[in-house]
Amino acid sequence: MMKRVVCAVFSGLAFFSYATAQPNDPRELLRSEKWTEAVTAYQKIVSENPYSGVNYYYYGVALEKTGNCSAAEPALNKAIALGVNGAQSGMRLASYSLARCAAMQGATDTAVNIIEHAWRNYALRDFASIDDDEAFAAILSARRYRTLAGLSRPIATADRAKRWRADIDYYQRLIAETHPDPFHTADKAQWLTDLKELRTSVGRRGDHEIIKTLMALTARIGDGHTSLFPPIEGDGAWRMLPIWPTWFRDGWYVAAANPEFAHLAGAKIETAGGRAFKDIETSARQYLASDNSMTGNWLASVALQFAEFYTPKGKDGSELIKFGFTLPDGTAITESLPVGPIDRDPMASAAPDYWISGSSASGIAGSDLNQPFYHQKINGTKTVYARINKIADADGQTFEEYGKELTEHLNQEAAQSVIIDLRLNNGGNGNLRWGFIRHLMTYEPLQKDKSVYLLVGPRSYSATIMFANTMRSLFDVTFVGLPTGGRPVGYSTETPFTLPNSGLNGTISTRLHVDGLSANDQRPWIAPDIVAWPDGADWRAGRDSVFEAALEDIYK
Repeated sequence: MMKRVVCAVFSGLAFFSYATAQPNDPRELLRSEKWTEAVTAYQKIVSENPYSGVNYYYYGVALEKTGNCSAAEPALNKAIALGVNGAQSGMRLASYSLARCAAMQGATDTAVNIIEHAWRNYALRDFASIDDDEAFAAILSARRYRTLAGLSRPIATADRAKRWRADIDYYQRLIAETHPDPFHTADKAQWLTDLKELRTSVGRRGDHEIIKTLMALTARIGDGHTSLFPPIEGDGAWRMLPIWPTWFRDGWYVAAANPEFAHLAGAKIETAGGRAFKDIETSARQYLASDNSMTGNWLASVALQFAEFYTPKGKDGSELIKFGFTLPDGTAITESLPVGPIDRDPMASAAPDYWISGSSASGIAGSDLNQPFYHQKINGTKTVYARINKIADADGQTFEEYGKELTEHLNQEAAQSVIIDLRLNNGGNGNLRWGFIRHLMTYEPLQKDKSVYLLVGPRSYSATIMFANTMRSLFDVTFVGLPTGGRPVGYSTETPFTLPNSGLNGTISTRLHVDGLSANDQRPWIAPDIVAWPDGADWRAGRDSVFEAALEDIYK
C-alpha cells in the first residue's frame, strides 16, 4: 500500500550496476567508456558463448557507442530474443539502445515501434530520458510518439474533471495493453461500463470517492499483483490510526498500539464508526487486490490501519473514529481514536518497535519479527526453527549466504528436522530461492520423512509460493497453518505505474506465472496438511499454535 519508488533508468551503463565488475572483467571496459576495446572483448565472448542474452546486450551497447549501429542492431535483437538478463529492466534497456540506433539512422517508424513495444511489454515509462537524448531528435515530432509519451505526462489544464478523465483514459489503456488477460475473472462489459460511468461522473464526485472507485475496479481484475494504492503524500494523503489491527481465528484484535493508547493493546475490536467491525472488514476487502480470500485476511490488516476505509463513500472530514473494544480483562469500552498522518510502513511484518504489543510472546514466538532471517535450535530437541521474512538479499547477506549459514547451523546441531516459518513472508525475488535451497539439499537428514516443515498463512504470497513449491518438489514437506495468500498459478511479474495527473501509484501483472503442479493447476492456494492458527487468547498468552502443531507432529 505504501508508495513504490520507481526509477526507470535508461542509460546503457546503468545496467552494469547489477553486478560488480572485477578488475579483469570486460564490463570494466564499458564502465571506463573504452568502447572499441569493449567491442573486441565482447566479440570474442559471444563467439565462445552465443547463448547468453546479457553478453549480446553488452556487445550491442559497445557497438552502438562506437557508432556502428548496423552491427549493434543484430546484437541487440539477439539480446532481446534471448531475454537479456531475465528481467524487464534488461529488456527495457536493450530496447532503448535498439530504438536509439534506429532513430540515429533515420528509421523513425522503426524507433517508435520499438519504444511502443517496450512501453507495452517492458514498462518503459520514462520518456524524459528519450526527450533529452539528442539521438532521438528525429522521432520527437512523430505523432505516434507524442501520443504515447503524452499519456504519461500531466495535461496542461487546471480543469479538475479533465485531469481525472485523462488519468482514467491512461489507466484504461495501461490495463488493456499491459495485463495479459485483465478479464480472466471480471465481467469485461460491466467493468468497462462502470469505468465509463466513473469517467463521466468525476465532476460530481470527490477525489476520495474517485480513488476508492478506481481501487475497487482494479481489485475486480482478480489478481493480487494488479493493484492501485491510496495516496500517501500531499494534501490528499490518507490518514492512519494509532492501532495495528490484526486478524486471528476468532476475530480482529489490536496487535499493537501507539504508546499513547497502550491500554488498547491486545483488545478485541468489536465495532468502528457505529458498525460491526466484521462489516468494516468486508467493505474494505472490495478495494484490495487479491489472489484468494486469504490474501484479503492479510491485506485487510494493512488497509484497516487507514482511516479512510472506515467511511463508506469517502473522507468525511472527521478527525476521530469511535471504536468499541473488549479489553483483555473482559471489560467493554468505547473510545474515539484520532487520525493522523502516515507515520509508519503499514506493509511491515510488525508494528514499530516502540509500540506496545498486545502479546506476551517471548522466545521463538516473538523473536526478531522484523529481521529478514532468523534461526535457533529448539531446546531439548533435534529441530532447528528458521524464520524467513522475505525471499530477497538482506543488507550484508545474500539469500544464498543465509541458506549456507542455516545449513551449517543444522550440521553443527546435528539437527534431524527444520521448521521454516513463512507466515510473515509476502515475497521478493523467486529466482533467489535456488541458491538457498542448493545448500539445504546438501544436508542429508532432511531427505527423510517428517524432516521439513513449512509454516504458512495468509501473508505467504508471491515469491514465497515459488519457494514453497520448489521445497515441496525436493523434500517431503509438511505444510502447517492456514492456506497461503498466493496461488500456485497466477498472474504476477508486476509493472509499476503512476497516473500522471493525480500521482496515484499502482502495479499491473504482466504475465501468467506457472509454479504449480501444471499450467492447469486451479488451486486458489497451497493448502496446509495440518490446520492451525491462533485465536486471540492464544496470541495474548504468547502461544504460537502453528509452531506448536508442527513440533508436536515431528515428535508424536
